[in-house]
Amino acid sequence: MHAPADATFGAREAVAESPEGKDAPLLRTWHQTDDVGAPAGKYLVDDQGAAAWFIDPGINGTFKKRDDGTDVQKFSAPKAVLMSYIIKGILDSKLPWALVLFGVLISVVLELCGISSLAFAVGVYLPISSSSPVFIGGVVRWLVDWKMRRD
Repeated sequence: MHAPADATFGAREAVAESPEGKDAPLLRTWHQTDDVGAPAGKYLVDDQGAAAWFIDPGINGTFKKRDDGTDVQKFSAPKAVLMSYIIKGILDSKLPWALVLFGVLISVVLELCGISSLAFAVGVYLPISSSSPVFIGGVVRWLVDWKMRRD
């Protein structure tokens, strides 16, 4: 894979995992923004624009196994993924506006019923493992406030 002729390159970096170690050549950084030809992401390219290394981030990364077969632990970032879907949808003019308006209507109805639409929305898109500690913290806060009012 090669970077396009009009690509903008960033600072020079060495491949950290390179077998050469400190003697690894400095390569230019290039960010591919679409999935045409290869996965979108950050690449290290040589002076001719040929991709030499793909930088796979630890959060929402693409590859789950190393070349030697060992597992790579990846972390998810649901809010970042949600925001990327929204941004890509707006920039590509492919945002499902019917669903957006449906969400707006749900928020208006919740607010009119006295329920915080933000808390509801967070509960909808976060997994239960992330929202449970928030709920437990809210219950603890409620209990402490209740106890303080009684004293």
